[in-house]
Amino acid sequence: MKTKFAICAIVAITAIGLVIFAGCSGDPSETSVPTAPVRVVLVDAPANAVEELHLRFDKVELVRASAPVHVVLDRNDLPADVDVIATADTPMTLGTADVPVGTYTWSNLSIDPNSPANRVVTTGGQVHALQYVPLPAPTAHLARRYVLQAGQEVTLLFNFAAAASVSDDSGAWIVRPQVFSRFVEGPLEFGSLSGVVSEVDGDALRSNAGPKLGVFLRDDRRALVDIAEIDRETGEFRMPSLLTGQYQVTVQAASAQWEPAGEPLLEMGGVSVTTDNETVLNLDIDL
Repeated sequence: MKTKFAICAIVAITAIGLVIFAGCSGDPSETSVPTAPVRVVLVDAPANAVEELHLRFDKVELVRASAPVHVVLDRNDLPADVDVIATADTPMTLGTADVPVGTYTWSNLSIDPNSPANRVVTTGGQVHALQYVPLPAPTAHLARRYVLQAGQEVTLLFNFAAAASVSDDSGAWIVRPQVFSRFVEGPLEFGSLSGVVSEVDGDALRSNAGPKLGVFLRDDRRALVDIAEIDRETGEFRMPSLLTGQYQVTVQAASAQWEPAGEPLLEMGGVSVTTDNETVLNLDIDL
């Protein structure tokens, strides 16, 4: 029987490449601070009509209370081309590094906006270049801090919400990154969550609930940890790699930028995701 992990902190929605801090020069005192090994792992919730999403990540950063930004992994440490969609079924380790101990309040996964590697492959194998559009800074917030201790082995897990990040804007494909992060102690154990959303009468979903319809997933402290797109034709959604635990599921109409639109259409708490198992939800809503 596997040993279950504890989700300790942080859950953050990260505005990639937009985190700007004053006084971000190197910290000469860090050499004397005890460290702990941190593994950085990437997972994704897939997007409808997107078969591949290739990105060139530039760096992984953490911010410690009363200290400058710490670069965990830089450009030379990271793969030159990551298919984010592939990490939905097979989580990817981006690297491991020793990180100074302390209380961390922010994380950032930065994209190189000018890399020719940035592209999307849509249904049918068509390849489109991606234009990088950063999220406005106010959309980034930290839900919980995390205290990293000496000798502790932890994982910094980034959940990339592809559906909420990539869109076709009048023929030009753009990436507006929506990423969630949290520290996890112990081994990573994943299950999956999927289901079908239907009208209360059993009919297929109507098309008047806004440009997007999604499943917004929150942890046991109501912090947003992932977003999955609902297929408007079939009502299906899928989150293939979720940390085991208890979640709250919210079915919500959203704008083209995946901002919630109107009141939630359905909220369900106590949804359990267990190791190596698929949790299936069949949800009825009234549009």
